[in-house]
Amino acid sequence: MNNQQDFSRSKPFANPDRVRCRAGDPVRPTCAAAPPALRGKVIPAAVMWIVLVVSAVVSTPAEAQFIPMSDEQEMFAITREDGDVYVYHTVFIGLVNGFHVDRRVVGGEWERVTEEPVYPVSGGTGFVRMIGEDLFAELQEITGHETTQQVFLSMKMRQNLNFIGSMLFPEVATALGNLYIDREAPVGQRAEYRFVIVSTRGEPTGNEITGSFDLRPGIPEAPRRFSVSNEGAELILEWEYAAAPISRDGVSEFRFYERRDGRNIPLMQRTALRIGDQSRYTFRTEVQELNQSYTIYVVAVDATGQESDPSNIVTIVPEDNIPPAPVVNIDLHRLDETRVEVSWDVSTDLDAAGYHVFRMERNEEDFTRLTDEMLDVFQNVFVDSTIAGSSHYSYKIRVYDRQGNESEPSNISSILIEAFAPPEPPRALQAALQDDGTVQLRWGASPTTDIVTYNVIRREIHPERSNSYGRVNDERILSTELRDPGLSAAGFPEGRTFEFGVSAVGPSAMQSDTVFAEVHIPLVTPPETPPFTDVMPAEGGRINISWQASPSATVTGYEVHRILGPVRAGAEGQGDSAGGGPDSGGLRDGSPGDRRGDAGNETGQDGWNDLPGDQELARLIVDANKVAATGRGNRFVRDEKVVPGNTYQYVVTAVDSAGNRSRPALTEAVFYRSTTPPQPVRNIQARLIDGRVAVQWEPVRAQHLAGYVIYRSSIATGGFERVAEVGAGESRWTDSNGEAGNWYRVYAVDSSENKSRRTRAIQATR
Repeated sequence: MNNQQDFSRSKPFANPDRVRCRAGDPVRPTCAAAPPALRGKVIPAAVMWIVLVVSAVVSTPAEAQFIPMSDEQEMFAITREDGDVYVYHTVFIGLVNGFHVDRRVVGGEWERVTEEPVYPVSGGTGFVRMIGEDLFAELQEITGHETTQQVFLSMKMRQNLNFIGSMLFPEVATALGNLYIDREAPVGQRAEYRFVIVSTRGEPTGNEITGSFDLRPGIPEAPRRFSVSNEGAELILEWEYAAAPISRDGVSEFRFYERRDGRNIPLMQRTALRIGDQSRYTFRTEVQELNQSYTIYVVAVDATGQESDPSNIVTIVPEDNIPPAPVVNIDLHRLDETRVEVSWDVSTDLDAAGYHVFRMERNEEDFTRLTDEMLDVFQNVFVDSTIAGSSHYSYKIRVYDRQGNESEPSNISSILIEAFAPPEPPRALQAALQDDGTVQLRWGASPTTDIVTYNVIRREIHPERSNSYGRVNDERILSTELRDPGLSAAGFPEGRTFEFGVSAVGPSAMQSDTVFAEVHIPLVTPPETPPFTDVMPAEGGRINISWQASPSATVTGYEVHRILGPVRAGAEGQGDSAGGGPDSGGLRDGSPGDRRGDAGNETGQDGWNDLPGDQELARLIVDANKVAATGRGNRFVRDEKVVPGNTYQYVVTAVDSAGNRSRPALTEAVFYRSTTPPQPVRNIQARLIDGRVAVQWEPVRAQHLAGYVIYRSSIATGGFERVAEVGAGESRWTDSNGEAGNWYRVYAVDSSENKSRRTRAIQATR
C-alpha cells in the first residue's frame, strides 16, 4: 500500500486565486478585516480565517509530544462521494515523531494500512515543497516571517494556525502530520482508525489516537433561507446554516455562484468561512453594473472540497437606492418683516437632481414643505415670503437624486423674527398660601391677543434676599392661574417670604413687564432641641455652659436658665439641694459626687426619658434665674453668680424669629466647690470640768463656713481621731469621754468641704 498522499483528486484546495473573508463582517470593502499588507490582494482560502483567529493563537512548546490543538474532538473523518476517506486528528504529535495508521471494521481485526511510518515534514524546505510556493508566500505575510523555517515553525507550533490550516488544506494537514487519506476504505461500513505514534526509529511511543466512524459517502447539506438585497452596487447576501463544529459535518466554507446563460459562474473569487457556533451569515460584495439582473445561489463546501446542492436561487436587479449626502452650512438672512432668505452649499453628489425646503414655526410640531417644485441642483438660494408675524422659524433642506432617493435632512437652522413691541403685562397678580402648603397664584389676562405663554417666576426675599429668580412653570401655560407646590415640589420653608412674578410672552419671544406679589410663610413649628449640652466649673466662682447648635435653620438665638439643685424625674419640679448648700443642716461626709458633665448630656436622645415634664421645667425656669440670652452663633455662657457648695443644673432652649421655643435641654448637675480653705481656728482651750472636758475656741469668720470638726488624741504626737462636728454657729463642745491630759485639735470646714490649716494641739487640764 502506497504511503505517499496523492492530491490529484483534491486540487480544489490548491486554487491560489480564491479569497476567503469572514462571513458576517459588516466592514466595507468585504475584505477590510484583513491586515493592511493583505488589503486589495488575492488571498488563498486559509489566509483570511487565520487572520481572524490570530489573536487567540497559543504557542505549543517544541518539546511537546502529545497535546490537543483545539476544542474539536481528537479524531474525525469525512467520506467523499468518490470513496476516499479523509481521516484527521487534532493532536500535536511533536516535531520528530511519525505515525502508523491501523484500520479495522467493527468486530474485525486491526489491519495496518501504512507499510512504513508516515513522518510529517521537519523543516521549512520540505514544508514549501509540499504546500507549494503560492500558498507559502501568503503564509509568509500572515506569520510575519520570511524564512522557510520560521514560517514552518509558526504553522507547526502555534496551535490554532496548525489546526485551521490543516482543516482548509490537505497539503498543510499532511505536511504537519494531521491527515491520512484512505483510498481503499470499507465504504458503507463502520470502521475504526488508529494513529499509532512512533519515534524516529519507528518504535511505538505508547501514544495512540483512536476513532470510530460510519463511512457513509455524502455531500454537505445545502444552506437555507438564502436572500439578497443591495445598497447601491453592494450586494448583501444572507443565509442560514446549522451551527456545528467542523469535526461534525466537515463544512468549512461557502461559495457563491451566478447562473448566467445556463452556466454556473463563480460570483466572485472570495468565499465565506464557516463559523462553528454561528447559524446566521451575512456577506457583502460589489457588482460591476447596476440595473442588471443577477441570479445567485450559495453552496456549502466541506474540507475535502465537495460542494453541497445549491441553496434556494435568488434573482435581484440592484438599483441605485443610496440617497445623496445631506447639504451643509444652512444660512438664514432676514430681508424684512415678511421675508427670509435661505441659502446652503451646493450638493457635491454627482447624481443630485435638486432640493426641497422645509420650515417649522415655534408652535408647530413638524416641518412643512415650502417648495412646490424641486429646486435645481445649482439653485441653492430660496426666499421664504410667507412669514406671518413675530415668531421663531426653523429651516432644513433635503437633497434628491435622479432616481428619487431622498437624503437625510440637513442641519436645522433657526431665526427669530421679532415684533416691534412687547405684549402688555398681566393684571393684578395675587398669591395665597394654601392649607396643604402650596401657593395659589391668580392674575388677570394680558390684553394682548397672541400670547403664547405666561412665565411665572419666584425668589426668596426674607430672611435672605436672592438676586435671581427661579422659573416655576416648565411648560407653556395660557390659563391665568397656577398652583406652586414649592421648592422641589416639597412645599415652602416656614418663616420665609417669597416674591412671585408673572409676565406675558408674545410669538417673537418678547416678554412683557412683570407683575409681582409677595406671600409670607408663617413660622409655626418650634425649633428642635439643642442635641448636646456640657457644663464645667471654673475658677473664680464661675460655671461654663456650652451646647451644640439646634438642627433647625429658623433658630435666631438661645436662652439659658439656672436651677438650684439637681432636678430628677418624679421630683415634681422640686429642687433637691442634695446637701452641701446653706440649707444642708450639717457638714458633708465627703463629696456628694462631683457631676461636672465631663461626657456631656445628649438630651436630644435618651436623656429626655430622665427629665421631668416640660410643664414642671417651665415652672422652674423663671426670668429671675435667667443666666443669658445669646444670638444664633453664640453657644457658650459663663454663670458668674454661683455659690460654692451648691449643686446647679442649667436649661438651654432654642428660640426662633417668631418667639417659638424648643423643648428644654437639661444639662448634667454640677456641684460647685471653692478651693480656698477657711482661716485656722485660734484660741483653742480644753479643761476637765465635772468629769468632762470642755473644748472652746474663737469663732472663725468665713463667708461659706459650714462648721467645725474636733479631733482627739491621748498623746501630743499620736494619731488623732475625729470625735465630733458642730455647726458654723457653735464655738464650744463638751467631750463626755475626755480625760485630763488628752490632746485636742479643732478645724474649720466650709460648704465646699475645704478644711482649715492645722494648728497646735491643746492639752486638757484640770
